[in-house]
Amino acid sequence: MTAEANPRSDWATIPNYITAARLLLFVPLVVGVLASRQYPLAATILLVLFGATDWIDGYLARRLHQVSRLGEILDPLADRAGEMSIYATLLAVGLLPWWVLAVTVVMDLLLFAVVAVRMRRVGPVAVTWLGKTRTAVQMTALPLLTLSQVDAATGPTILTVAIALLALGAVLHIAAGVGYAIALLRH
Repeated sequence: MTAEANPRSDWATIPNYITAARLLLFVPLVVGVLASRQYPLAATILLVLFGATDWIDGYLARRLHQVSRLGEILDPLADRAGEMSIYATLLAVGLLPWWVLAVTVVMDLLLFAVVAVRMRRVGPVAVTWLGKTRTAVQMTALPLLTLSQVDAATGPTILTVAIALLALGAVLHIAAGVGYAIALLRH
């Protein structure tokens, strides 16, 4: 997460605006479209855009030298809140297997406990390549879930790929979470 040795304390940055918009505006829109189950193609596009904004805000923070303390807190919060909202909605409409949400929630709660104990002494933990890979896999799988609902002929194949990616993402989530926990406990 930390791209600079001394992140800015400024809150009014382009990446922070993007992150706040993702959390406050975009997530409710995605959840609403998903919950309606009427527009699977629109849901697919919105999920792709949700994943893209996660990448864009981090890229811009580094590129524009606008890494900030608020961004280090707000970005992972927006990621987790958005992802959990989307997962819960997909589970409620019958598209997400329950075990994906269970693995994510259990791992996040365990990691949160470690972070709560160690964060004051250690500070923010840098995102690892494993964490980034996990996010990329999950952000690819989610739109495939909704895309599988667009066409009855290709839907089952796309759904199979989406479920396989979700399984891989769950394994990567556990591995990344264990890695973050070990890194925090070592400090």
